[in-house]
Amino acid sequence: MFQRKFDSNSFELKDSNRLHVELTCFSIKLCRSSSSKTSLELLKWITIVANGSQSLNSEFANLLALLSSRVQGKRFERSAEKKVFGLFASLEPAVLTSLVESLVNINGGIVAVSFCIKFLDQSSKLEGYLGTNGFPSKAQLLDLFGKECLMTKVSKSSWVLQKTAQYMVARIVDVKAFEDSLLPVVKKAMLRSPEIAIEGVGFCLQAMKFDLSPFTGQFSKMLGPNLHSQEENTRNHAVFASLALSLHVKI
Repeated sequence: MFQRKFDSNSFELKDSNRLHVELTCFSIKLCRSSSSKTSLELLKWITIVANGSQSLNSEFANLLALLSSRVQGKRFERSAEKKVFGLFASLEPAVLTSLVESLVNINGGIVAVSFCIKFLDQSSKLEGYLGTNGFPSKAQLLDLFGKECLMTKVSKSSWVLQKTAQYMVARIVDVKAFEDSLLPVVKKAMLRSPEIAIEGVGFCLQAMKFDLSPFTGQFSKMLGPNLHSQEENTRNHAVFASLALSLHVKI
């Protein structure tokens, strides 16, 4: 089905705007009820089509954001990551930066942003991008994490929280960024809606790569009351976060 559709002569790489619009219209119809397998096939095609593009419009960014969060399951995720990383590697810095700027402003775009952060980190290019030429800074990315994952009205899935914590937060946070940027966001979220924020906090703590001993007092005050919550999920998430914290505390 996909082969027949995308081999059509109506899709010409030189007409990128038309291509992106037609591709988006076709794909979104399928995405609304697609499985991980179908989403992966669509993701493969859009990365092939966009490979080496000199510009990528908002329709493409929306589609990339949607598909990146739809492909779940280890086998599918490995393939998706390979394809998306291949796309990122093919783009000029200005095009990649523009794409990330678009993704940051899309509800749900944080998973695709996290893929990009992991790609740049593994390519030893991350520090050269952060906060330069329009690319989001550490503080902006952590603010995005707070808004999309900790201070939402509806809880994000565990999969999204874990991916963003591992792929993005852990790769941009050192002790200083943790104290100056992430901790204030966590405190605000835990005061506002601890039952929504606490699982994401747990995944953040789990993903950290440095000693959290200096922050144990502050986190004990935030997590402690939730260990006695009337809500079972909140209690379970508080236990998870407490255990994650303990693994990064030197005795």
